[in-house]
Amino acid sequence: MKLDAIIREAAPGAPLVLALHGQWEDENAWPERLGDKGAELSWVFPRGPYHAEAERRGRQLSGRSWYEYTGDRDAFAASLRETGGWLLSLLDRTIVETRADPKRVFVLGFSQGGYQGGSTALLWPERFAGAAILGARFKTELLDDDFARLEHLRLFSGHGVRDRSVRPEPAAEHAQRLIDAGVDLRHEEYACGHRVLPEMIDDALAHLIHP
Repeated sequence: MKLDAIIREAAPGAPLVLALHGQWEDENAWPERLGDKGAELSWVFPRGPYHAEAERRGRQLSGRSWYEYTGDRDAFAASLRETGGWLLSLLDRTIVETRADPKRVFVLGFSQGGYQGGSTALLWPERFAGAAILGARFKTELLDDDFARLEHLRLFSGHGVRDRSVRPEPAAEHAQRLIDAGVDLRHEEYACGHRVLPEMIDDALAHLIHP
């Protein structure tokens, strides 16, 4: 599958950030959040490949999603891998188009985009220099305790302490598991619910790209 995406191009040789929106959002979510942040970076903002609809608390929700989730763990992992492959193909095309530095490719994701982005970095660490997830957790169970492949990565995990959609405790637990394994990971908690604060973006970019 060829994913649709918005591309924001910086100077040749700039780092490239793959930014993945949350469920129910689309490719416009991250450009709106960023404003002029990260103007020195090249960005690619893809649209989730799946259309999702649901009714919650009397509200009809409709938007994009990154994977199919039915509760079956094996099927979930397979869907993460399938979408991850599509994202890698998108990165290949974007690196050529923007003339970005292929050794400085990062992924930034919120909520479902955080699960997908973090999992893509864990499954194909050789393709990334770092990953930041907000309102999600790193799925360390995908690694089978093979943490050595992550030794070059810089990782960031940011979570709202009042998040009722994705509980903060598992995010902290899995972040600590990576830290204990020697991975360069910074975990921060914020006084908010399931949302992205401007300081979350600042902290993520500072750790990944401007350490």
